[in-house]
Amino acid sequence: MTTTTVACRRHLSTFALGAICIVLPASCLAVEICIPPDHPIVPESDDLLVEYAEIIEEEFEIYFKEITTYFDCMDRSRHEAFLLAQRRTGAYQNFLHRLEVARRTSGQ
Repeated sequence: MTTTTVACRRHLSTFALGAICIVLPASCLAVEICIPPDHPIVPESDDLLVEYAEIIEEEFEIYFKEITTYFDCMDRSRHEAFLLAQRRTGAYQNFLHRLEVARRTSGQ
């Protein structure tokens, strides 16, 4: 994949995320969409391998930079999901406590 293709893919992904945030704004508050990079394609033919070696090498360099960014994104997403789960656990505990008090108060 060429650098131009990578740039176009990123712009389309950003556009798609923006469209999602317009339609579902609450979903964008704690969500980061992590898009894995496309992997470089290595031709089967040795002739093509030699002919396009420089381009293929550049593609691998881009891939390794982008996969690091992808892993960082996944780490942040996992952390955000963990924090959200902690908040939801607290909300559930509060619900159970209030339910118990309400049932005692109403005599159920």
